Amino acid sequence: MDKTKFFTPTKIKNFLSCKYIVYNEFYKKDLGISKKQKTKNDELRLKKGNEHEDNYFLQLKKKYKKTIDLKKNNLDYSKRFKETLMAMQDGYEVIRGGVLIQEDWVGETDFLIKTTDLKSKFGNFSYVVHETKNTKKTKVDHIIQAGIYTLMLESVQEIQSASFSI
Repeated sequence: MDKTKFFTPTKIKNFLSCKYIVYNEFYKKDLGISKKQKTKNDELRLKKGNEHEDNYFLQLKKKYKKTIDLKKNNLDYSKRFKETLMAMQDGYEVIRGGVLIQEDWVGETDFLIKTTDLKSKFGNFSYVVHETKNTKKTKVDHIIQAGIYTLMLESVQEIQSASFSI
């Protein structure tokens, strides 16, 4: 699956900061341009974010018995979407790195956490999106990201989540 041909919450965030970023990404071959290299700060920020998410997953594994990590399995997004659906059908309490696909949208959640607050097509439970951020302040793009994932999740479980968390 070519993720560049899909819409993602990251592309929405990028578009809000500069409308040409998304255009250039879609047409980079035609335009003869390439993405700029990540800076040391970018790499450090990503590393710290991944460490934060890893540590949070360790905390969740202590709290919940049935967890699965799909982030580390190196499958493409189509296969990870199928793995996500299977994990939801199997009633995992925590799904890390679950992939959601809806029409032209694709996204990878940090976590999908099982709740018994609402029934879904999977049974007497459903899932809520839980995003982790290595910051003390919630930003607008965090809310947009979690909101889009929640809308995508609705189409998968056939029930609208009452909430999401960041």
